[in-house]
Amino acid sequence: TFSPSPLLASLHPLVPSPNQIRDFGYVSEAFRHAALLYTERLAAPNLPTGHITMQQHVSQVLFYVTSLGEGSGEGCDAMGKFLLWPLFIAGSEAVGEVERNVVRERCRGIARRGGYGNNHAGLEVLERIWGESEGLTRHEVFAWEKWMREVDGEFIVV
Repeated sequence: TFSPSPLLASLHPLVPSPNQIRDFGYVSEAFRHAALLYTERLAAPNLPTGHITMQQHVSQVLFYVTSLGEGSGEGCDAMGKFLLWPLFIAGSEAVGEVERNVVRERCRGIARRGGYGNNHAGLEVLERIWGESEGLTRHEVFAWEKWMREVDGEFIVV
């Protein structure tokens, strides 16, 4: 069970609000499911993107991303800016237009608030993957590697 209270208390002298603790948990879970998705792709490179295992992780990442700051916008602004990596990993495996639109919306929001070039470039790469996947019968493992070489700038994938 995730309990960020001791960690947050040691990092910041102020006591976090219940909403901050909740949002910290959502960010943590989004990263956890993105890491599981990334690991699943490494372990099963030939598994179709639409496979239930892959889509369950995509759904979980997007659930936590969209739950962040629910009702106030506060958490989405404060902590949502850290979600580019989970959004990118989930987006690279997203097959539905609804899921892709969530990724688009959140990436654009991060780009508006963050101002870093990689925020825009990440979405650019995802759009290329999505455009290419429409005509493919099999998902290319980490298809984003090919597109990253063609986008001006640098990328760091942790």
